[in-house]
Amino acid sequence: MTNVSYKGRGILKSNEPTINKGDILSICLYVINEAKDSFLEFLLYKEKDSLELLKFKYEGSVPSKEGNVILNSIFNEFDEQIKYVGYIDNILFYEMYIDYGYISYKRQNDKLWLVLVDEIVNKKKSLNFDIDNRVVNMFLRNKSLLFLLDKNNKILPSPIVVYYGNHYNKILSVSIFGVPKASVKASHGPFYYYSGFDTALRYAIWTYDYKSYSINDKLIADKKGKYNKGGIVKFAIFTDKCNISSNIDKSEWVNDYDSIIYYKSDKINYAINKYSKQLPLSYYSINTDAVNSLNDLYKIKIE
Repeated sequence: MTNVSYKGRGILKSNEPTINKGDILSICLYVINEAKDSFLEFLLYKEKDSLELLKFKYEGSVPSKEGNVILNSIFNEFDEQIKYVGYIDNILFYEMYIDYGYISYKRQNDKLWLVLVDEIVNKKKSLNFDIDNRVVNMFLRNKSLLFLLDKNNKILPSPIVVYYGNHYNKILSVSIFGVPKASVKASHGPFYYYSGFDTALRYAIWTYDYKSYSINDKLIADKKGKYNKGGIVKFAIFTDKCNISSNIDKSEWVNDYDSIIYYKSDKINYAINKYSKQLPLSYYSINTDAVNSLNDLYKIKIE
């Protein structure tokens, strides 16, 4: 099935934890996603606006089997087998493989979220949801849990999580086909551009020039450029050699790099030079009614 393995298995205890009935156990399900280059996703549970590990009360039978029952009920639409692989403390680890692209429409009230390594240890957020400090610290204390290994036991690079915002109708297309190539007039050349969540949110609400916009004589943005409905797509982008710079020439970076991270108006942005290096993961709709200015962005949540 695969030539990759999870480095974290080397530090897991492969038997069952010794616990008492009524104790609280946590579940850490990692998904080895092979829809493109292999990468890790982790299942987290949303409590209010924070993402944490899934928990359950131990009922007294085999701990891993109780956890399996919960996970199988969540992923009953998938054919993939979920396998128990060990534990750390009172955290049970499970493994699942996915080898096809699966993009999901996610809502604010959804409880279960898949997040990437970049979100856990770098951004410490997914969208505008904080990742619980206990989750972040658990991975930072046990860094082997963050990596996949190739057949030569070499650590594989992890993708970067980025976002793209626009009118909802545009988002529906982008979620399937990916971000289209920009024009030659784009800031860093005719390539593929993304942003952080806050910038994507801005472009999910207003046109780039804050002017009205129509498609086939149907108004989709008012006289101030506010869309009647917005949307955002979350992507994983795969980089082998990334330039981090604000001064590099707009066209020269592709001579030595396959991607660039740069700042524009104090906001982080990303570009990649190949269409094949992007993978849409999920998409969201944005209700623009409550927004009147950029100062209102902090109020906005996905629908």
